[in-house]
Amino acid sequence: MKLWSLLFAALVGLGTYLTLELFFGSYGFVAQGLLEEYIQVSEADLARVEERHAALQRQVQQLTTEAETIRLEARDSGLVAPDEYVLRIEGRQPRPRHRYLPGALPPVMPETRDNRPLFRSIGLAVALVYILVDSLAAQPQLVLLRRRREDGRWDVEVDGEEFQV
Repeated sequence: MKLWSLLFAALVGLGTYLTLELFFGSYGFVAQGLLEEYIQVSEADLARVEERHAALQRQVQQLTTEAETIRLEARDSGLVAPDEYVLRIEGRQPRPRHRYLPGALPPVMPETRDNRPLFRSIGLAVALVYILVDSLAAQPQLVLLRRRREDGRWDVEVDGEEFQV
């Protein structure tokens, strides 16, 4: 086997590995698509969180400046003025005490599997298959195989030379 053939086999194996890594690797085209989808979901979640933050900022502003809001929040907490009475009506649920809910967890970034060992083995297998095919192609070709009729032996013609088997 010639040196250039081994070098070409190594290049074919390396090219296979790099192509697989380009498309299916941790930073390949497939992973980039997943990452872009994650970015879109994260941006939507960020917009919702910013909207909720603005609403809470308005509520904090009202609780620090507006007397009526402070009085209503105190009533929701169970406080009453000295001249007031609390009436509980049976069968009626009290008003919810807190009108806000805790935020949701941000989405989890998609994990990509490390396929580099698999890609390396596929690249090596491609290189070895190329070496095998090239070494088989270098073998002499059987051109003609015919049987003699008189003694039952075979005549073989390989690359223009006749042999008797």
